[in-house]
Amino acid sequence: MHRIIQEVKEILVFSILSITMGLIIFVIGVIIRRYKVVELLSVYNPKKVVDKDGLANWAGSKLILTGVMVVLIGIFAYVLPVSNDTFYIVALIIVSIIMTVWTSIGYRRYEIK
Repeated sequence: MHRIIQEVKEILVFSILSITMGLIIFVIGVIIRRYKVVELLSVYNPKKVVDKDGLANWAGSKLILTGVMVVLIGIFAYVLPVSNDTFYIVALIIVSIIMTVWTSIGYRRYEIK
């Protein structure tokens, strides 16, 4: 019984952390996209960027999508618990890698060539 309670606590903590992280990423994406605050991006260099608005739309959209996906993983982890959280942790890692690579490749469209 104690082990089941411990597993439920772990799933709940993982879900809360995932949802919180996803919401933070989502909000940052909205700020970047809506208010064109590309200065929040670590790769932003005003001397190299030719289309600040395009970059803001691209990066903001990808952050919004990433945030939604992380929130969904947190919700799924709570609603559909598995015996091992490794599945959802791997899902988070895969989403992070795919979105980082996709965003990085797209970022190059807005740089001076």
